[in-house]
Amino acid sequence: MGGGTPRRLQRAIALLREIADLDRDDDGDVIIGTDADGHNDLMSRFASFLATHDQ
Repeated sequence: MGGGTPRRLQRAIALLREIADLDRDDDGDVIIGTDADGHNDLMSRFASFLATHDQ
């Protein structure tokens, strides 16, 4: 097995870091906003990641 972090893990870590940087409400819950059409880029990227890598 080669050294370094596998690309799949790097992508997962990047998504988790994005969550850590999201705004939080007074209770500490993450606020995940959507655009006027109800779309959320972060959640779309989660779905795409899981569809590709979930086994």
